Amino acid sequence: MFMNSILNNSMKELVVVIPVYNEEEVIGKVVADWMNVLGSLKVSFTLALYNDGSVDDTEQVLKVLKQNNENIQVYSHKNIGHGPTILKGYLAYDEAEWVFQVDADNEISAAHFKKLWEIRNQYDFIAGYRDSNSRNGIRRIITQLTRAIVTVFFGAGVKDVNVPYRLLRMEKFTTKIKTINKNTFAPNIIISGIAVKNKLKIKNIPVANQQRKTGTVSIQKWSLIKACFTSFSQTISYALANK
Repeated sequence: MFMNSILNNSMKELVVVIPVYNEEEVIGKVVADWMNVLGSLKVSFTLALYNDGSVDDTEQVLKVLKQNNENIQVYSHKNIGHGPTILKGYLAYDEAEWVFQVDADNEISAAHFKKLWEIRNQYDFIAGYRDSNSRNGIRRIITQLTRAIVTVFFGAGVKDVNVPYRLLRMEKFTTKIKTINKNTFAPNIIISGIAVKNKLKIKNIPVANQQRKTGTVSIQKWSLIKACFTSFSQTISYALANK
């Protein structure tokens, strides 16, 4: 039954993959915003919510949101991390025409999505990019370093290589995404590299980014720096192994 549900939804025109961790305060608003935006576009869609082992009441909130709404699918698993959770979503819906990935923290509003969706037929990969001034110092530096690494090892073309606001034409990505290790810390960086290396049609769209107001920031300060070295290493290793 579970596999049939995924298969049926994967055939939809659009799947929005949202990893969720300890977002009980804001996830209701996030889901409502996305349902309104997608409903207004008259698109056949699935909102795929992946509860990554939340320890607050997120799971219960998601169950309520799912009730009597065939456009919402909820999956819960033990905590495996943001990156591996994203990969689960991409791979589960790899037969969808389009997959969009966004985070559950409401830092980038659903309101921007229409800009990406309206031009989709001209591109294979449409990525938002955040104003660097809206991010704190260390995150701004990490964003610049990550883009530099992708440019050196894959090529230039994506401004915000790890942005959680990206629309993928799945037929162009499915085979390559399957080559990414399921435990990769930041697979979106590698996916940006894949888009550039394979000379896909790429478009960068500016999106407003606001600071998180609720929920849990799972990576802070020194752990953030360690996580970045991990993602840098994994990205470079993937690039070298897939020349």
